[in-house]
Order: sequence, then C-alpha cells, then structure tokens
Amino acid sequence: MSFSSFTRRLRFNKQEYQEVLLRMSAGAPSAAAEDRRNERHDYHVPDIPLAIDHPEGGTSRFLVFGRNISRNGLSVLHGGYVHPGSECHVMLAQVDGDKLAVTGVVRHCRLVAGSCHEIGVQFHQEVDPALLLGSENAASDKPTEVGDNGFQPIAGAILIADDFPPDRLLLQHQLEIFGLDIMSAATPGATLDAIKRTNYDLVIFGLNLASQHAVKTIGEIRANGYNAPVLVLTPETDAQLLNAAREAGATDVIAKPYYLDLLVAQLQAHLSSPQRQAPVYSTAAGQSGMPTLISKFVEVARRVADQIERTFAENEAAELREYCCQIKGAGCGYGFQNITVAAISVLGSLDRREPREQLEPRVEALVACCRALEAPVVAESDDEAEAA
Repeated sequence: MSFSSFTRRLRFNKQEYQEVLLRMSAGAPSAAAEDRRNERHDYHVPDIPLAIDHPEGGTSRFLVFGRNISRNGLSVLHGGYVHPGSECHVMLAQVDGDKLAVTGVVRHCRLVAGSCHEIGVQFHQEVDPALLLGSENAASDKPTEVGDNGFQPIAGAILIADDFPPDRLLLQHQLEIFGLDIMSAATPGATLDAIKRTNYDLVIFGLNLASQHAVKTIGEIRANGYNAPVLVLTPETDAQLLNAAREAGATDVIAKPYYLDLLVAQLQAHLSSPQRQAPVYSTAAGQSGMPTLISKFVEVARRVADQIERTFAENEAAELREYCCQIKGAGCGYGFQNITVAAISVLGSLDRREPREQLEPRVEALVACCRALEAPVVAESDDEAEAA
C-alpha cells in the first residue's frame, strides 16, 4: 500500500502551461464543437486535486491542470492515461475561498503531446460555474506545491471500521479527496484482521457502542499491540458507554453528527509530525471584515497560550479548564478549527481525570497550535491611506 498523497505527473511552468492551452485551442472547430464551446468557460487553474477510482480496483490521486469547465463537466490536463468510465472525485476552488467536492465519470482521455493527456470529466450533478470562475491562479514559473489552491492533503493510511454501510461509504467519500490511503471494514472480525495485516496510522471506529462487540473490539485492538490513534465516531450519549470506549483504548470520542472541518482538523492533529508545528492559517480570512478581527484574535490566543502553560505548570486545573473553554469556543468562529480540536482534547483529558503524563502532551499541542496561528495581511482602508 502506498502512503503517498496527491502526485503531479506534469511539471508545467506558466509559459509551458499557456503554450499547451493555445495549441489546443488553435484551428477552426466544427459547428458542433463551437456550440459545445459556447457552454464552456476557461478554467486555467493549476494543481486541481483529482482522485480516480480504477475499474480494476484501487484509487490514484493526482494534481491536474484545468482547461475549461461547464455546468456538466470539466476538462483537465494530466501526465498519463486514464481509463474512460472510471469514477472520479475532484475538489474545486470557489471564488469565496470554499471548496466544492464534485463526483463524476471520465468520459474521454486523449493524447495531446508527449505524456500530456486531456481528460474529460462528466459531473454526476450540475455545478454553477459562476461559483468557480475568478478563482483561477496563474501557474508560477516554479511548479506550485500541494496546497497552493487552499487544499491541504493529509499523509497517512487509515482504516474506517463501521458496521453501517451508509455511514462507512459517506465518510470514505468525504475523506478520500484529502489524499489519505483509506481501507474499510464492516465487522469486528474484519477490523481485527485488517489491523493484523496492515500497519495503519489511525483507525476511525464507527461500530455501534451499544452492541456487546464494539468496546470489546477496541480492547482487542489494543491488546494486540496497536498503539496508533483510535477515534470513535458515535451518536451515543450514554456516559457509561463513552467512558467504556475510552477505558478500552479509544484515543478520542467524536459525536455524530460531526462537522467535517473539525474531523479533518482532528486527523491532521493526530497524523502530523510532532517535530515541528506548521503555521496555522484561518479559513475565514477571505470573508469581508474578518482579517482585522482574526489578527486581534491571534494576539489574544498567544496570550492565552501563556496562561494555559502557566496553569498547567502550577496544577491549577480549574483555571486551565477555563482558558481551554475560552479558546475552544472562539477557535472555529475565527476559522481556526485546529485550535478547537486541540482544546477539546485537553478538556476531555481533564474531564476524565487522566494522569498528568497523559494530559501534558495534549496541553503542549494546544499551546503550540495557539503560538503557530498566523494573522492575515490586513489591507489598508481608503481612509487610512488618505490620512497617511
């Protein structure tokens, strides 16, 4: 099993990208082609995440270059052949900064030049091009890195263990676009067998906690030597069952229905390298009026980090809890889901009265996350410019 995320088969710079697009648009199209073209819009976006489900099994994940888009489909450039009829998933950047996940099917794949192929994708549901046009970012002279379009892949292999097919399929669909290697299991026995065969980086456990097998399976996973994170997704609210799952070895328990942004942030927190905290950027920075508010929140969060560190060192559990509650409530509102997730982790540890050695890494992670927040660049207003 490959643990790599999305890969780029074409290494275009800006000039090469534009030259290929010009060559493809040259020539006199037929009347039928011209009618189709009138429905299409240029969509010259580099590094579009595209996941291909191969007919023979398995999924490949690529970063492709956009050509054009319509309500019903998308044309992209890719450095390889893809079988027509393959189901696919694509993440499109919207004008407002949000992401639009779309599913479709590959209708054609034709050779353009060298290894460059044009892939035509037909969407399963119509999209509104107005939501996407204007989001194009010209390709730089240097090939762009993963995440330049706001898409942040997650490296790792995970197992989704869930005995309810609709939930299992939905979660797999929601997460596969992030570049994770995902496998699934539908029964406790299949879950145990899968973990014995493969060294997964994380397990998402969705088996019914009220059943007699669920908590037992979590315990068996741990007894067999699996030490990576085990997340439990459950609609269960019974405190005894939730505590039983934690005592059996669950790392965290996440309530259903879940917010996908928070779940993704949780996965990033568990699967990211502990050696270095990467800068954390707000997902709300593109909203009108938010950059100034976010900048002020970043200053507050860094001061709160100092207080969290102090209260932990002084064993002031009540104060520590108060600061964590503050930062948890504000994090998502300012577009910092990672902060909310890290605070939830500390609060859960406090509520379970875990030993200090178990609480400490959670506190350290929250403090590091608070200090890694990056304030957006605040544009100077017209009034401020005139005053200057």
